[in-house]
Amino acid sequence: MYRSVASPQITVTGLIEHAELDSSALLAKIQTAFPRAAPGGLDFLVPLNDCEVHLYCMSTTALEFRVTATNTAGSTASSRSVTVVELLVRSTGVLWTGLEKALKVSGRSGKPNLSRCVIEDTNSRSILLTCDMTSPLRSTGARVSFGLAAFFTLVAVGLIAWQLSTPHSGPDREANLLGISLSLFVAAITSPVPTFITWREWKKELTWKYVRSGP
Repeated sequence: MYRSVASPQITVTGLIEHAELDSSALLAKIQTAFPRAAPGGLDFLVPLNDCEVHLYCMSTTALEFRVTATNTAGSTASSRSVTVVELLVRSTGVLWTGLEKALKVSGRSGKPNLSRCVIEDTNSRSILLTCDMTSPLRSTGARVSFGLAAFFTLVAVGLIAWQLSTPHSGPDREANLLGISLSLFVAAITSPVPTFITWREWKKELTWKYVRSGP
């Protein structure tokens, strides 16, 4: 019979930056998303279905959290670590979704920010997965799509200006203008669409990426 020793070894640690709140106000906001949250652990303890979350107030604007799995009964030795990672990924997503809404306050700086989030082996201090904080809108693909949209727009404007400056008029000019508008402006509008779709999906849930342990 295996003892549940892998669960505490693999944990999620992270840091949330938020608007200035004292500990009592912070707990009250956390309880709006997680009613079972209570003082305990480091500062606060949030029990989830398969994990528990320890929260620590580093300051009035920074909240550190640690997520550990509590339910790995029945796992085999070979699949135990994978099971724990799956539980941690799911529970961290639930935690961030709740805290992102609960800690939001009015004002320009009122939206909380997940500034750090990793899954690590606490025994070896090695990072297994890290949460991708880079918005798809700032990726290389996004810059290319925005560049293409700008290029198509400039070409369309230039061709329209050229058509308007030419001496011929009538149906030919109207057909040319319509063709330019339908082709180039549609291309300019649709080029960034995949980027925005990826961005919307990225906002819905946390995205994790593997961290190489060696060179």
